[in-house]
Amino acid sequence: MTVGRLSIKAFQTVTRSPLGSVPRRRFEEKFVARLLSLTANLSQQLVGLSREMTGTVVRQRLGEFIDLANGSAVGSREDFISLVESTVRRFNQATAEHQDRVRENCVWAADSIGLPNQTRAALVLAARFHDFGKLGWPLIMKEVRIGRSNPWREIIKTHLLISLHFMEEIEWLGAAAQIVYFNHAHDGYPVDCDPTKMPLEAQLLSALDSVDGMIHPRGYRRYQGLNFDYTLRKIRERGYDPQVYALVCEIIQQYASQ
Repeated sequence: MTVGRLSIKAFQTVTRSPLGSVPRRRFEEKFVARLLSLTANLSQQLVGLSREMTGTVVRQRLGEFIDLANGSAVGSREDFISLVESTVRRFNQATAEHQDRVRENCVWAADSIGLPNQTRAALVLAARFHDFGKLGWPLIMKEVRIGRSNPWREIIKTHLLISLHFMEEIEWLGAAAQIVYFNHAHDGYPVDCDPTKMPLEAQLLSALDSVDGMIHPRGYRRYQGLNFDYTLRKIRERGYDPQVYALVCEIIQQYASQ
């Protein structure tokens, strides 16, 4: 089904409609279909491009959603986030569940160490959007596995750039984007940075994202089973702040006791 561009006016009208109303449901269906169509093969197209060119492609491809986000009133921002999350949940359930867990752990961690409210809010937004770039992956996984696509490792690297450039273009996600920027620094992309030089909130997201990925099955790779010792060792080797490592230990202990 081909879906036309979504207008800011339509979005603003829908957000004033009651939850569950026919206009809301219809707009959500259009939003989901349109976003899926625009992200379907985006990862493959970005392989090998410079960061600057990647940003240009993401802006061009997802510009109407960036406009929707920037044109929405403060009270409508949660509606926009919910629509994006709904799209991810429908098409990439494993990623949606992962982001849910990371968000919950980030909220708990931020409260445990007393992050300032503004920093806490940015961290939670970062957790909710950090894997947005994986939205189109289910469409390409089969092709990758049978050898008709670009190397999977290179495709994996594009997901963070999609998330990052999308967030950087949305005014109220700027602080969250700065956190996401460091999320794969331990893997050397898009920046190679010693974790000790990362802001504390960025260390939290990086560590909690990694831990969840190590102890839960993911749809795009073989699950090796729970190995808490290995997980702790990998996190310890990265040299995060002692507060971050202590929180990771507590989370792993909680999982181990279940």
